[in-house]
This record gives sequence, structure tokens and C-alpha cells, in this order.
Amino acid sequence: MMREIALKVEQGNRINEKDALWLYQHAPLNELGRLANRINLRKNGKAVFYNINRHINPTNICALSCKFCAYSKKIGEEGSYAYEIDEMITKAGEAVAQGATELHMVGGLHPRWNFQRYVDMIAAMHKAYPDVHLKAFTAVELDWMARKARKTIPEVMTDLRSAGLGSFPGGGAEIFHPEIRDQICDTKVSGDQWIDTHRTAHTLGMRSNCTMLYGHIESYEHRVDHMRRLRELQDETSGFNVFIPLAFQPFQNEMGVNRYTFGADDLRTIAVARIYLDNFRHIKSYWVMLGQDVAQLALQFGANDLDGTVLEEKISRAAGGRAGMVMTRSNLENLIRRSGRIPVERTTLYQPVHENDRRHMTAVSNESASDDIIECLQALETGGTLAPSNLWRVAQEAPLHLVTKALDASGKLFSQGQSLTACLTIKMDMTTTPETAANQVRKLDSESKKIQNGDASVLNLDASAVTGALDLTPIIESCLAAAPRAQIVLHGIKSVVVTAEAAGLKPTEYLARLRASGLNTLEESSADCSMDSEQKWMVFHCAQSADIAVLPLISIRGIGSSLDWSTWADDITELRSRLVQDKTLFAVNLLVKADALVMPSEYLKALALTRLCLPTSLQIWTPVLGIPVLAPQRGLGADNSHHPSMKLVSTLSSFGSSSLGLVSTSELSVERLMEDVRASGVGPRLTCARQNEINLDTNIADKLSTLRHVPNLIAVS
Repeated sequence: MMREIALKVEQGNRINEKDALWLYQHAPLNELGRLANRINLRKNGKAVFYNINRHINPTNICALSCKFCAYSKKIGEEGSYAYEIDEMITKAGEAVAQGATELHMVGGLHPRWNFQRYVDMIAAMHKAYPDVHLKAFTAVELDWMARKARKTIPEVMTDLRSAGLGSFPGGGAEIFHPEIRDQICDTKVSGDQWIDTHRTAHTLGMRSNCTMLYGHIESYEHRVDHMRRLRELQDETSGFNVFIPLAFQPFQNEMGVNRYTFGADDLRTIAVARIYLDNFRHIKSYWVMLGQDVAQLALQFGANDLDGTVLEEKISRAAGGRAGMVMTRSNLENLIRRSGRIPVERTTLYQPVHENDRRHMTAVSNESASDDIIECLQALETGGTLAPSNLWRVAQEAPLHLVTKALDASGKLFSQGQSLTACLTIKMDMTTTPETAANQVRKLDSESKKIQNGDASVLNLDASAVTGALDLTPIIESCLAAAPRAQIVLHGIKSVVVTAEAAGLKPTEYLARLRASGLNTLEESSADCSMDSEQKWMVFHCAQSADIAVLPLISIRGIGSSLDWSTWADDITELRSRLVQDKTLFAVNLLVKADALVMPSEYLKALALTRLCLPTSLQIWTPVLGIPVLAPQRGLGADNSHHPSMKLVSTLSSFGSSSLGLVSTSELSVERLMEDVRASGVGPRLTCARQNEINLDTNIADKLSTLRHVPNLIAVS
């Protein structure tokens, strides 16, 4: 079916609603992304638009009570506000001083504001800054104004345009289908009224944007129906500038939705929109609601616009948005460039601000690479190996989608699902004693109830801060006495070296003692990167001789504004050579160095290449807290255990991850993570740390089968 849909697109034929629904439900994520990417390149070249803009939300006082809205307040309610026109002009001036070409204004329906207030607002802003484009008011606000003024919608629009209004932003669309609309915003204009309002604007010669709020109680069918209505109106009027999918934010809503959208679902929605909405040139990756991480990655999945600097967006922030309320020009351009695209500053109506940038909008037939890079990828695809210099060049030059194409063809993706290992983490330092460690175990175990319930079977002893004489043997014994059902993982190779030296023992002897005391697994930490490679592998071999499983680390590092691909290539090459001698390695961790600025698209490319380069039998662990995070931590989310890096978890299996590694139950929610895995279309598994020791938690897996917005790709294991 995927091939048939792709053939339709390549021949210039339009896909139908059944095709779009199939793409949502069944299309492999990378293949879907490649198709959407090709379409985007042919429409827009490598240009990605952004603008310098400011959001000004005039008031949060609203006569309506939509169930999904966390922004609205009633008159006199704590936190309510209503800007005076002078205040808005001051805010506009601050934006203009920073180069803003657009002011975006939407807000609540203030019951005491008459229509003239809105006209005066636009007129004053236009008079103060006549060269700035004013984009304001949703169809819901326009309907409110018309009823307050006892005018028709065309009359209201004409008056606002005469005052200086330039275009309409397209909010308030939510989901058009009455089955959903009646549940989430029954007091708003209907879907048909929204369409009619924008048809009127287009007829009057005014352009508008259009949106879709997804990720709440709607189904894939409702999303496709929503896009169908937009496509039909665009066929009729050609009046829409851009389609903007809005990811639902879960804070303070009345719908019982308490989690953020899945990153894979965000990408899937962008890609399906790019393929289905064939009469739209522009698809926006709205960083305010997606978060910078997914927004940057979406530029590879069909989006060609990242929105703008924003400065003060309050509506999604009130609902739990964690991306912040401002981005600088340099940040926006960096996100775009690091995605392999070219930043182009635009006007509201999608004209380049700098005429010289128009050349970047030239159509591109597809992602390309030199013949020798393609030959290298083909060698990896068929199980071959590359010299470090060639591997470095492939990582540096090959576009993401050429890498995923080779990965998909290699057959190395784990079809059995993705696992994670729940654990309790004890951070040790030079002051740790057997008693204090055991007390920490008992305290954490009492708070989480994980080990008693059998959900967490691992104690992760983080010894990366241990730098001198500290006998680890009695500490491990005391921890195991406090949690006798647990496996013990020691995090930090250097700690083994320094504590063995302090005890006057060879590493082989010391590791044998640690094994006898209960140690199961030795994991390399990021603090071990300074160790000599030979010394590190000597410790690994000694550990394996003592029947201790080992977990080496591949660290992704940055150099200035790019990745250190040469170090990655050296690490991969060394690991491959070690595997020839050592057949007992079962997994490797792929982590971003703490101080490195790594983009999500770069991390996933490194993951896919790592999977291509290593034997299928070797698991690749992608620990959640080792995934690069660009969005601010935590935020106002309804579930504070949902870390921003979790937005990317549902994408990892498509790029080669077989496990999320050790998951500390005091830092992250195991249930949430298993939902993210399920949302990728593969089966979530709860395992122990060592190879082939599996402890499936069927209760959690059973609960996850009812999740919405989950593609039917691979059966749950």
C-alpha cells in the first residue's frame, strides 16, 4: 500500500482520505518521512522559513468555557488580565525595535469589549507601526464581534481591514467534526461556520492561516476529515497561507487528557499533512507547541516553516507548553541549518525579507549525496565495514533520509519491540557507607514500591563520583541485603580502577570480589571518557572473566556548532574490532556528552548509523536522559514525570534503538515510557539489565493497548 501511495504522489496524482488514513495507521515512520520530504523539497527547495514576530494576547478574559482551554479566565478571577491599547502599543514597539515584521494577536472574548474597541486597537497599532503586518483574530473572535456589533462577518472584516488589519491567523479550528467539536468546544462556532468565515475572508481578498488541534480525544479519522475540509476550501479559494498542526498541551483541561502528544505522532501528522494537503505550499512546524526538539526534526518530515521569535505567547504556555515563549533569530537559524536546510526570513505572506534569499527556494528533486557516499551506505546496508575516514565522511555528508533508507533495507531494525529496565538509582560518593547506601535503597524502595511489586529488578549504583579509597564490596552487599530481589549494576568504570588500587588488588581480583558480593553488570559512565581506551577495555575483559556483564558507551560530542563525527567513527571502529575478540557483549549505550549541543536530527542519524555499523545481535541502548533536549525541562505539564526528552522516545525504535536502558523510577515514569514505546507501533517490554533475562509486566502492557493515536505496525510482544 505504501508503494501504491508513493506511486500516486510521484505521478502527480492526489491521494484520497482512505490513503491518508492508511498512512496514519500503518506507514513506517521513516518511509513516510522520506515521501513527505521529497514532496517538500520539490515545492520549496531547501529553504525553511521563519519570521521576526511577536504574539500579543490582548486578554485572557473569555465569555466561553471550552473544555480544552487552560488560558481563559472570568472577570475578577485570579490571573485574569486585559491590556489597554497603550500597553499593546508599548509591547509592539519592543518587538519592532528587534526587527519584527509581524504582530500576531488573538485572545479571549471579553464580554465588556465592544466591536469599536477592536477597531480602535488595530487602528492605533497600524498608525504607530504602519510597516508591520497585523495578523489578528480567529473566526471565533470575528463571530463574537459581529454579534456584538450586529453586523455581518464581511462587514466586520471590511472595517478591520480599513483600520489596518492584514490577515487572519487561523486559530479556533480545533477539530471540525461535530462528534468531537461538540465535546470540546460546543459554545464555539461550528466547523462549517469556521470554513464559511475563512471563505469570506478569501473572497474579500484577505489571506489566512489554518490550524488543527490534535492529540486529545479525536481519532485519526477525525484528523483526516479535518484536513479534507481544508483541502476543499483551498481548492475553491487558494486563500490559505499555511497549515499549522497544533499539538495538544495537557495542563488544566477538563477532558481528562493528562499527557503530551507523542513525538512520532507529531512527525506523522506533519508528514501526512504534507502528502495529503497537496494544494498547500507551506506546512508549519510550530515550535511553541511541538517543542524545539520535535520541531527541528519535523523539518525532515515535510515542514518548511518554523514560525518565529514569538516573544510572549501565553495561550499554550498556560496549557503546559514547555518550549518557552521566545526564541532568538540565531537560535531559529541554528535549528534550521543543523537540519541541513537553509534559513530564510519571511514576511507574513511568505515572501523573503531579503530578496537574495529567493534563490534558496529553487525546487530540489530529492536528497542527494556523492557517488562514493552512496557506495559506502550500500556497503553498510549489506553488512560491510568502512574505514574510520569513510565512516566519518558518511556521517558528515549523508542526509538523514539516505541513512534511514539504508537502515530499512538492511533488515537490522528490531521487529520484536523495544525494552526498558526499571531501576532504583543510588548516587554514591566518597562519603558513602554501607549503612547510608542501604538506607537510600530502603527509602527509595519505600517511596516507589517498585522492587516489592517486582516491577523494578535492578539497583543502579552510580559510582561515577567515586575517585579514591572506598571499598565497594560491603556497599554492594548491604544494598543487596536491603533489596534481595534486585540485580546490581555499577555505573562507572573508573571507580573500579581507583578502588581496586586503594585495596591493593588487581582489577581481576577486585572484580571477582565484586561479583561474589552480588554485582551483575558494569556500565561505563560519561565520566569515564577521559580513561585510556586500553585501560577501559582491560577492565571490561576482567569483568567478563568474572561473569559480570558489561555495557560500553558511545559518546556523541560536539565541536562548536557541529558534531564531532570523527570521534564517533573512531569509537564505532574500535567497538567493532573488540567484538571480533569478545562475543559476550550484549549492548552498548549511545549518549550525548553533557556539554554538547546536539540536534535531534543529528542524534537520530548517529543512532541509525550506529545500528547500521554494528551486528544485529548487539543491542543499542538509548537512555532517555541521554537524549538531547532543547526544550526547557519539565514545564507546566499535567504530569511532571514526563521529561521533555520523552517527546523523542516514540521515534527511537524507527532509527535503530532496541532499549531505553536503565530507567530510574524516581526520575521517570515507567508507565509513561512504555506508552511512548507503544506509540511508535512496536511492543514495549520490561526487562532486566542482562541479556536474555526478561521480566515482562503484562499488566502495564495490557493497559497500553487502549492508547489513542497508535499506528498498527508491529504486534505487541
